[in-house]
Amino acid sequence: MSQELPYFKFFCDQWLSKKITLQSLELQGAFINVCAIYWANDCDIEIATLLQRYGQAIDKLIEKGFIKDKNGMAKISFLDSQWQDRYKNHKDNVKNGKAGADKRWGKHRQANSHPNSDPNSESIALREDKIRKEKIGVFFDEHYRLEYTEVNGEKIYGNLHQRGQGGLSEKAIKEHCINNNIDYEK
Repeated sequence: MSQELPYFKFFCDQWLSKKITLQSLELQGAFINVCAIYWANDCDIEIATLLQRYGQAIDKLIEKGFIKDKNGMAKISFLDSQWQDRYKNHKDNVKNGKAGADKRWGKHRQANSHPNSDPNSESIALREDKIRKEKIGVFFDEHYRLEYTEVNGEKIYGNLHQRGQGGLSEKAIKEHCINNNIDYEK
């Protein structure tokens, strides 16, 4: 959940009016860091892990009631309530998203499930376009000393890349002939 919502609500007026601000700056800093780690771990972290990182500050935070110790697990009540609200909203959004997708695409799935269904019916069948692939022969023109492909009775001169771009222009063929001492014939 922390991946979907990487922040928690922080209300300045609530922070300033709470007992945490009566503690040392070191303890306040440790608490806000613990809050960040707690949230990043989906409000599920062991006290032992926090002790390794922050040492005695954790004991003081537990002693003063800022962090609760429930069977070795840390609990911070204001973050727990936010996390539960966010988790509920997340679940609702997932449920609504699935319902919307089913409503939107369900008719398409239904149309595709019947291969002999009428394509002009109210439901729209999705299909892949069939692309006809033809074998295209590559030939060599002895006179021009160039490769070519024939498409619809027209010769397209040039190498594979040039033919893919529409072939050599008449000017390019003429220059090729001049450079190679070949008679140009149109």
